[in-house]
Amino acid sequence: MSGVHRRVLTRRQLGTGAVALLAGGPARAESLEADAVSNHSPLRGVVWSWTTAEQIAELRAGESLFSRVTNKDGERGYLHQVLQQKTGLAAELLRSKRFDKGRFGWWNPWATCDGFRGERWGDRLLRIELRTDGWLAVVRSSEPKPKVLDLDNREVSETRLSTQPERLAGAYFVHDALLGGERDWCDPSVGGWATGYREVYLGDELRVGRWSYDSPQLRDRLTAAANALEALGNAADERPTPMCKWQQEVAHCWEDGGRPMTPLETFRRGLAFSSPEYNATPENLRRLAALLRSRVL
Repeated sequence: MSGVHRRVLTRRQLGTGAVALLAGGPARAESLEADAVSNHSPLRGVVWSWTTAEQIAELRAGESLFSRVTNKDGERGYLHQVLQQKTGLAAELLRSKRFDKGRFGWWNPWATCDGFRGERWGDRLLRIELRTDGWLAVVRSSEPKPKVLDLDNREVSETRLSTQPERLAGAYFVHDALLGGERDWCDPSVGGWATGYREVYLGDELRVGRWSYDSPQLRDRLTAAANALEALGNAADERPTPMCKWQQEVAHCWEDGGRPMTPLETFRRGLAFSSPEYNATPENLRRLAALLRSRVL
């Protein structure tokens, strides 16, 4: 059964001249180039979110796309802790009741398919297209105030946000407070937080144009990503990169935008997490490819 849900939007709701939603189609076969995300221009039009068969059943039964305040362990996520310390209108809006319920995801499906440090979110995939007139706040744990971008990665002034607060769809979160030195990344006293990560949080369903949980487009996307990861794994160096160095290399790729990238750098830039599950060893890359293939329904 295919589930595709659309909102009927007027031209006024979409904005002048906007006539379609962003396609967010599959990446080019055996290439991860389209999935590379620089923190200097991070926003896209499609978010991919892993969930459980139980939640898919709830959605099929008519449950709201954003129906949970916390995860199964009663936690809201580190983003919400960070927001309590941030200044500015965007942070104030994200702390409001309007964003209590939401869903985390990422700009591609493969970079979160194996969870994060043992935490798993399910083996069913949601594809969520944002309305083209939406905005996201860029929240960094290292910076005191979020900035707001439109989906073309143009900055939105706080004055404009104050006149159109309803256009804020959620947040693009970067946990980077520990960037800047090998000691910070490798010091065991800081535990898991020494691993940088990124995520997208959507909290207003009115900012969603369309979402689906089973479609040919979704299955093609998983297959294309699996092919690309397998090809990279077949060409990768058999020697694993030590985790401290790996985390630093990933973080640098996230921040280093604009220059041509090697296939391995492209992979790093597409990642949401610099955790061990995604260290680019041949074994890991082939395992991720097999995991994606196992989830093509």
